[in-house]
Amino acid sequence: MGATACPKVIFSTAHDRYALEAFDAHAVDYLLKPYDADRLRIALDKACAQLHAGSVDARMLEALLARYPGSHGRYLERLIVKRDDGWIPIPLDRVRRLSADGKHVRVFASDGEHVIRDSLAELEARLDPARFVRVHRGELVNLQAVVRFDSLFHGDALVELDDGTSVVVSRTHRDTFFARWRGR
Repeated sequence: MGATACPKVIFSTAHDRYALEAFDAHAVDYLLKPYDADRLRIALDKACAQLHAGSVDARMLEALLARYPGSHGRYLERLIVKRDDGWIPIPLDRVRRLSADGKHVRVFASDGEHVIRDSLAELEARLDPARFVRVHRGELVNLQAVVRFDSLFHGDALVELDDGTSVVVSRTHRDTFFARWRGR
């Protein structure tokens, strides 16, 4: 089973700690941010060359997915946060919203605020999209916590959460939010 039997994946991240796992999963290339257009072109050329050399083998893909049980259909059920007195779990049903805060994410839960060292985009990728939705470039909300939706000017909106706080929904994310909120 050669590398040509797998889907062609190029990893792009600001973290070098995933490189070994990426190549273990037969990654075509690993782009460490920041990278320039020439570096991206090299990675894309590698992927195209491998695509033309062979086809995707479904059995190989299933075997790869079986090695990583959390990679398909399974999302986080809780967040682990560090406090002064140790590490504690925060079940996601207690999380109202998540806000980008520099290189951290501020977690607003029923028991208060917590901070985790992760990017909002990385965290969003591990959350169930049926439960959490991006409402702004720096905000995710738990759909179960939304109790009210109000339109604002210029296409933006405001959602009220069950803890009494409000979050702006940008016009970029408004339609996606509203469709998912109505469909729950």
